[in-house]
Amino acid sequence: MIPKFDQYYWSAQYAPALLTSIPLAIIADIFAKQVGVDIQTVKTIWETVQVTPALFWASLSFLLIQINIYLSKMLFQPLEEQLSTTNMLLYQNQEMGKGVKNAIHLRIKTDFSITLLNQQEEQADPLEARRWIVEAVSRIKERVRENKMVRRRNIAYGFMRNLMGGALLATGFSVIGYFLNRYLEGRTTIFIACGVAYGFLCLMNRPLIRHFGREYAKTLFQQYMASSTTQPAVT
Repeated sequence: MIPKFDQYYWSAQYAPALLTSIPLAIIADIFAKQVGVDIQTVKTIWETVQVTPALFWASLSFLLIQINIYLSKMLFQPLEEQLSTTNMLLYQNQEMGKGVKNAIHLRIKTDFSITLLNQQEEQADPLEARRWIVEAVSRIKERVRENKMVRRRNIAYGFMRNLMGGALLATGFSVIGYFLNRYLEGRTTIFIACGVAYGFLCLMNRPLIRHFGREYAKTLFQQYMASSTTQPAVT
């Protein structure tokens, strides 16, 4: 997969990978010192494998980014049916008034010819209600994808979610670095600090991701309702 080097990539994917790469970078430095790697040796390695340092670090960054995204989506992000963008449109959810939901439901029917379940139908089959909302939300995202406020909220949510995936990986590297550095050099403070910081982020994943998810969902629906109705529906 070729990355798209846009604002989302740099802010929501690259930045979390960079912020959570500290333990791995320190471990690499420890290994380099232990095996006595100098500048000339590094140059020889680059020449031997015919890979430039820039390409190597770009490839490593891309690998870390993909691992972070995978971990964050698998472990920290709810299924689409459980996301805030779905929950907020359910009648059983109290974060938006019933009148606002009715207006959004009507707008969705007008724009996309999708009729969401009413309150009684939702109570009878909540899973089906969620499925229809997921389909409608995908159309809404497409409609307002160029909206700056929605994009900003989406980047913030993506940053926090991917940061959680990176924090989990960084916590593991901090534990490895702690025992490795304790055995080789006896300096463990930096790894203890990293382990505590990244571990705390992991523990706070639910409230943080929930908060940023709700903010994104609110902005998404607000900007959708404020957008023009003359745009062609996505079919």
